[in-house]
Amino acid sequence: MHKFSTETCYSLSSNAFDHRVWQTTMPRKALAYDFLLDGILSIASLHTAATKAPLEARSYIDTALEYQNRALTPFRHALNNISPANCDAIYAYSIITIASRIAMPHLAIGDNEGLNMIENILHVFELLQGTTEISKMTRAWSAQSSFPTVGDYWAPAAKRLDSETEEAFCRLTAINNRKNSTLPEAHRITEEAVDLLRRCFCRYSTMKDPGSVVTWLAVVNRRFVDMLRGLEPLSLLILGHWGVLLGLLDGKIWWASNSGRALVTDILGVCGRGVVEYADAWLWPKRELRL
Repeated sequence: MHKFSTETCYSLSSNAFDHRVWQTTMPRKALAYDFLLDGILSIASLHTAATKAPLEARSYIDTALEYQNRALTPFRHALNNISPANCDAIYAYSIITIASRIAMPHLAIGDNEGLNMIENILHVFELLQGTTEISKMTRAWSAQSSFPTVGDYWAPAAKRLDSETEEAFCRLTAINNRKNSTLPEAHRITEEAVDLLRRCFCRYSTMKDPGSVVTWLAVVNRRFVDMLRGLEPLSLLILGHWGVLLGLLDGKIWWASNSGRALVTDILGVCGRGVVEYADAWLWPKRELRL
């Protein structure tokens, strides 16, 4: 807990007001919610592992996994019974879980049991299915939140991005319009995923906040996740664009080290097993991540 409150808490937000919440409020709240306590201890263990040599890090990684596994059942129970009382704990655990799963592959290098980045991201989606309910909280719930940035989450975001990033999103929109022109449900789900990702890019460009990066994994539609599980090429391309956003944290946040490049490399490996679809649209992520 000392590791979390003195170091790890600062890697979960760039907002000074949120720092205080992560440092003191959430550890206190964890006394009432076992899943949050386990989540805090898990990410603190991973943070410690990140500072150790591989052999020494192994025991901390194993401990982190034990905490993660112990948290699953009580977290799912809380998620099925979300309320003003527990929504902060659920939100905090969701952010911690995403950061932990992103960190795991590069900490487990050389471990044959380690998942690749695509599998880890899909595992995150599986763990957090249902957390979109957090974004549907009433204004009254938001007003009660311990996190000052939750109430009007998207308000600070820039309205536009740099020209190359805007062009990349225009390409995604055009591909969706062309590919799913006769499939209204698939078109809507894909359009929503692209729009949410663009909003995350806009918020990060304004806030430089790691929460702006990981939010997309928590709020994207579960039908879009089904497309990803099926390795559908357009959904993988969109995930690759999220990899660019994740890559912006490289060198800034310990748990995101090299993760954006690793994710896009894994995706391109999957796509490369056949003819790579949307090759022109892949040029931007590859260029941004120097691949």
